[in-house]
Amino acid sequence: MDIYKYSAVSLALFALTANAEVFSPQAANAGAESSQKTTETMLFTAQSLAAEEPAFDQEATIATLQGEGPHSPFTDPDNNKFYSDEVFKVQGVITYLKASNGVMTRGFYIQDPQVDESSCASSGIFVYQNPYGLDLNVGDEVYVYAKVQEYYGLSQLTSVQGVVKTGVTSVIEPTPLQVKDCVVDGVSEQDNFEITLERYENMLVRFDELSHMKVARTFGFDYSDFRNNMTASHGTLNYHPNQKNVPGSDEAIAAAQANKMRRVIIESEDKAENGVLPWYPNFGKDDGTGTTADYIRVGATIDGMEGIVNYSYDEYRLFVTNTADASFFNHSGIERTARPDVKEADVKIGAFNVLNFFTSPFGGANNPLEQNRGAEKFADLETQGAKLASAMLAIDADIFSFLEVENNGYDAMSSIVTITQLLNAELPREKHYAVMRHSDSKIVGSDAISTKIIYRPSVVSLESVKIINMPEQHVHPRYWPTGVEASSAFQRASMTGTFTVNGSGERLILSTNHFKSKGSECWEDYDQETGELTDIDAQGYCENFRVSAAYHLGETLAELEGHKIILGDLNSYAKEDAIMLLTNTAPSGYPLKAARNTYVNGNELHGNGGAVLSDRYNYVDIIGQLHPDGFSYAYGDTVGNLDYTLISPSLVPHVIDATEWNINSRESTLFEYSTAYTGEFPKYRDPYRSSDHDPAILTLAFLDKHELGESIDLPTVPKDMPSENHPKQGDTFTAVVDLTQLGVTSLQIGETIQTIISDRNQYDVSTYSRSQIRVLNSSDIQRGWVSMPLINVGYGENLVSYFHNDSLISERSILVNEQDKTHGGSAAGYLMMMLVMVGFIRRRQA
Repeated sequence: MDIYKYSAVSLALFALTANAEVFSPQAANAGAESSQKTTETMLFTAQSLAAEEPAFDQEATIATLQGEGPHSPFTDPDNNKFYSDEVFKVQGVITYLKASNGVMTRGFYIQDPQVDESSCASSGIFVYQNPYGLDLNVGDEVYVYAKVQEYYGLSQLTSVQGVVKTGVTSVIEPTPLQVKDCVVDGVSEQDNFEITLERYENMLVRFDELSHMKVARTFGFDYSDFRNNMTASHGTLNYHPNQKNVPGSDEAIAAAQANKMRRVIIESEDKAENGVLPWYPNFGKDDGTGTTADYIRVGATIDGMEGIVNYSYDEYRLFVTNTADASFFNHSGIERTARPDVKEADVKIGAFNVLNFFTSPFGGANNPLEQNRGAEKFADLETQGAKLASAMLAIDADIFSFLEVENNGYDAMSSIVTITQLLNAELPREKHYAVMRHSDSKIVGSDAISTKIIYRPSVVSLESVKIINMPEQHVHPRYWPTGVEASSAFQRASMTGTFTVNGSGERLILSTNHFKSKGSECWEDYDQETGELTDIDAQGYCENFRVSAAYHLGETLAELEGHKIILGDLNSYAKEDAIMLLTNTAPSGYPLKAARNTYVNGNELHGNGGAVLSDRYNYVDIIGQLHPDGFSYAYGDTVGNLDYTLISPSLVPHVIDATEWNINSRESTLFEYSTAYTGEFPKYRDPYRSSDHDPAILTLAFLDKHELGESIDLPTVPKDMPSENHPKQGDTFTAVVDLTQLGVTSLQIGETIQTIISDRNQYDVSTYSRSQIRVLNSSDIQRGWVSMPLINVGYGENLVSYFHNDSLISERSILVNEQDKTHGGSAAGYLMMMLVMVGFIRRRQA
């Protein structure tokens, strides 16, 4: 090509300076330490330019080199042609450059100052040329002489022959990133956001309100790239494909593809240090209230972020170039809230994963595996406890179902007692929790973590406790693929309590579960010919084993009488096999297959062939029904539900509300309690990121509402009031309350007296409780006393609590002997009075 054939514009630009600089790419490519710059001072004319200018074949615009397709028209990657034959002369203004070590790209970006809005081609391109030692700055206009290369999907200039500064500087304003109507290979960018991103490849862009970019994964450690970053998604959040689609279906496959097409990784060029967000320096800083207003939540709309669109490691990325603040993230509708938005009712049930709350390293008993999965420092444990307590107190549930509590018993330093004490220390006595315990078991199952339940005896009575041991898988070594070592698989036991709602007689059966994780391995996950692990439908590993657990749980609960609630982390998205079995939502012809060679308590559940299950359990995913777009967990940049509140159909008419409280899944992992890998990032004692799973909340109505009636004067002393009896184990204890000692002279018809008896000990641990509520009538008030029978009391020291209109009036302990033993001695020998009136101070300390 004739090198004298330049455009008038290019010659004029060269003539603007008498000090144009020509750089040696060979020296620059030799490395940052040895790069050299050679400078010649000259006045460019057509003649001198012909003598000094690097050789090239063709002058081209950036848009011409980029083309309107997925790769440069001068390359043909499908036929292994990754470089152009030609050397091009390309004009552009530097928008971003980076020369330091430890960055994802080393080079600089140039962009045509005149973006053709009608074009479907990008106006920016990356120059693969280390700028170290070259006097280049953002805003410099340059000519680059290079070949175009398609480098793993990124169009770039490479084999650089020269970089010439024109002496002109200008400011390139970011182009708002918006979807247009371009069509590539018959596909509209309205249907494929990657076409939009390709159109902006290597350009300086701005995410504004019309870009419709949402935070899909907030800032934290990215295990795919092994660096700290965050992810944005166009238009909507990325739901796990199996959250709304049957695994392996065309719809699930399409959902996975759509998730990838919407994705943009938000990066800083330099690797972010632990606890630091380079482009948002105030992220997480204390705002003076003991927490922060500078946070980024999953689902926030991004407005104001600027950066360079890049493509590397099979992902589109935005290298942020401006400094962000809280105004960049619109949290409208997903703001942090101080408490959950849930309608109140007679009974509130909460389910909470406590993110491995372990006390064994700090004086508590060991768990069966003698592992520590929780805090490594006592200060971190304190933070963890404070965050959990803050969240639980805001939820204010009457029954809490817990997961990931250390399985280390029920003594003063156990994890479950420690959590309960943290809560009770902040509550009036009438709202204290008791820990549910099986009378014959100190631990629950054989894992380091376990499920637990705490409850308010003032709201529900504990009838019985059942530990449901879950299936184990033991496949004979001869059935394993060649080269794969045989192993067994286990699941955590389910803690199940039967409660009676005080004042109603309604029975609630709560079963707390933690099914096998998706990251574990079971026999069914191995290809029997190659021995390779497979996951063909994105359910993770052990989905058949989780079906076995769902089947055994459904069968066991079917034997119990009462309204049933299955709570916990079932490690299955909403359309996955275990959930479809429990909710009877599998499509016709879809097989729900249980794992092979499973056993419960040593008895075979299913044999060599496993089982295709025809049984169905009609539980209702009540939160999913009320909030079909809700989620409780975020993994990578996808969200969905692993945590469930499944209720029997009989309970549906009693439901007032059900929801998850997104205090965890939407938040950065930097806000978790642990100081490991978080640098100097501040830690707060607030609810946000108190766990990695969101708590679930269910409210239920059972009680008939009654109005207060006439006010009636009390007698000075009670009339013919009997004494309380001294029951033995299994007997009925008849509690007697002297109404004249309530500190009032009259009572209204409809006021209530409640009495509770339980074997609750000094650590608030109990194996049972009984309660009676008496709605006062005129006769009760006129005689000045009421009596209430509490049936089937337990053996040993029992605590009796008396309430007036939900306020504690007194407590005392009584000793209940076994039936086959005769008590000797006076009443004082077995009856210890702890009568404390309205000024009752806190319970006994451990």
